[in-house]
Amino acid sequence: MKLLFNKEEKGQEEIKQLLGFISRDLKYANLVPDIELKTPLLIDFIGKPVYDKIEAFYQSNQDATNAADMKVILKNAQLYILLQAYLQYAPNADIIHSPTGRTIQVADNSKTPGDWMLKKDELSTEKRSYAALDALILKLDEIGLAEWIASKEYKTAQGLFITRTNQFQKIYPIENSGQLYYRMVPFMSDIEAETLIPLLGIDKIEELKEDLNVSTFTPNGQLILYCRKIVGFHAMARALTLLPDEMLPFKFNVKMRTEDLEALRDKRAAKFKGMAEDFEKALEDLLDRQNNPDSTEEMDQLYGIKEGNKHVNL
Repeated sequence: MKLLFNKEEKGQEEIKQLLGFISRDLKYANLVPDIELKTPLLIDFIGKPVYDKIEAFYQSNQDATNAADMKVILKNAQLYILLQAYLQYAPNADIIHSPTGRTIQVADNSKTPGDWMLKKDELSTEKRSYAALDALILKLDEIGLAEWIASKEYKTAQGLFITRTNQFQKIYPIENSGQLYYRMVPFMSDIEAETLIPLLGIDKIEELKEDLNVSTFTPNGQLILYCRKIVGFHAMARALTLLPDEMLPFKFNVKMRTEDLEALRDKRAAKFKGMAEDFEKALEDLLDRQNNPDSTEEMDQLYGIKEGNKHVNL
């Protein structure tokens, strides 16, 4: 596996240029093992052909016709890997490992940070790494890199009701996070199979997917909108259950107790699940009205009023 660092033996310059906040005393050679461990994370996410394309550009004269775009992709790929590597390296580097055991060294003009400060710094660094991955995915989608378009990750997304990050953004604001969108692609694929097929049937779903850009003011457009709401809200519920906080578009207090944070996540997940289930009911009602336009079924006078709820859901 070839790395995206140390071209012409300039690894030290590269890491300082990418991570301006680190001390010059931090040596590139010390980070290499962790860079080697974290590079496969990127390869697994974007696919080996895309990674090989980036690596080939890195080793080249970088004067291709799409050089400006590839430089953005390269920089964010390097930044993601390096931040992930630093996060793995830093906790061990904070402590001196000597023959007499583990100790810490404190200079006269420095102060050891508290646990919550370390946690806040780690959270910030983690989120920064995902922001780099977001920028990388955004550029891959924008330029339609051939190797990316041919990847399994991209092709799977194109078979869904929500095919792109900006479409999900319209369902729920995820800060245009491409990495979060593609991490939810497997969730959305399962949700379509588990929820939408029983509601609509395979034939109807295939019919709707033939023209996902149809106006929402048409019968099929309304059904597509509801399908996207169902899939998007269920996907957010699963993300809150299965993905770490750093990947999600929510802010939280690092001083919160673990059990309180878990309770908050559960509460949010339940809310998204409830919203999805509301749209499932709405989809069934809409489909019934479309299939039976002459139906004279009496309207439920208590629709939108839930027992124990002071407010009416319109």
